Amino acid sequence: MKELSHLRALKAVIKYELKWDLRKLKIYISLSIVTALALLVTIYMGSMVHVQNKGNYWLFSLTFLSSSIFLFLMGAPVTMNSISGEFESGTIVPLLSRPVSRTEVFFGKVIASMIIILMEMALLGITLSVVSTLIMGPQSNLYRLLIYTLTLTASTMVYASFTMMLSSITKNSMASILGAFGVMFGIMIGVSIYEITYSPQVWFITLPFIGTDGLTSNAIYAFNNPDAKYAMALNVHSNSTVLS
Repeated sequence: MKELSHLRALKAVIKYELKWDLRKLKIYISLSIVTALALLVTIYMGSMVHVQNKGNYWLFSLTFLSSSIFLFLMGAPVTMNSISGEFESGTIVPLLSRPVSRTEVFFGKVIASMIIILMEMALLGITLSVVSTLIMGPQSNLYRLLIYTLTLTASTMVYASFTMMLSSITKNSMASILGAFGVMFGIMIGVSIYEITYSPQVWFITLPFIGTDGLTSNAIYAFNNPDAKYAMALNVHSNSTVLS
């Protein structure tokens, strides 16, 4: 009975958080921006790049778009005020006064955020597939879309989780998203400077905000080619593989 009560409490928090998240205007704005950029990039690349394997153009587009900034835009707005918003609006008091533990509240918010991001990624993947079909004709290997949707969701949760952590520490929504962006930008700049000064390291792909693009083929290539540059490992190879 105790486990059942925990499960019910977790479900209640997830339901509460989903209703809260689906009312956030910033999520729809962020999703609209990402979708618009995805469409522009897909259409532009279709007109500029000669693709031999047109049936996999959707995968080429998804690979090209799975960069840090896109994943950040998809994940950070979902969790930037998951905790801090409760303090800012004063709803944290009635929330914690309910018969739920802080652990249940935390995991409920994490699961709800993951569901929202999964929905965003699914919508983005379907949109890219439809546009790719209109531009290049019938697409193949669309069953992989489910795999990439799940892996990109997990990757985006890196950004979302870090933003949620800052949200709980600072109790300020703006500070959480600016802090997350600052850390991401700092790591990217630091890695770039290190690569120019010294040499690329294959373990860079394990760093948060650097190697988390969800495309496992890139990671496999990087580990099998330790002397390859990071950019080659994570971008050029995967794109050329789809194009060849």
